[in-house]
Amino acid sequence: MGVHCLTGRRGSGKTTRCVETIRKLLGTGAPILFLVPEQDTVEAEMHLAGALNLSVFWNLEVLSLKRLAQRIGQSAGGGAQVTLSDAGRAMALKGAMIGLRSGMKYYRSGASGAARRSRAANSSSVTSSGEFLF
Repeated sequence: MGVHCLTGRRGSGKTTRCVETIRKLLGTGAPILFLVPEQDTVEAEMHLAGALNLSVFWNLEVLSLKRLAQRIGQSAGGGAQVTLSDAGRAMALKGAMIGLRSGMKYYRSGASGAARRSRAANSSSVTSSGEFLF
């Protein structure tokens, strides 16, 4: 297993050389990672599929550096990381604004409104008929 880096100007034959190298490696069954810029992943997949006459990539993956970093993170246990949804981020921001409102100069009134809305939401309940009680 090895890493091959190919650099050169536009039109210097980098892609042609990569396709030929990939063609030789496909028969070995070894996994092949083809790294391309983020914006070129789909175009590179389409080009390889056409140039190599492939309908399925069994041991060939076209990845951007960002996607490769994600793959490495997942294999190292980073895939279990929990991220906040949009609602979770809004709740965290609201909590921070409420906690810091006394020191805020420009957003103090917004933080106070968030605190009132938060207290109202926490003190309300719904009756069996669907009405809100505050």
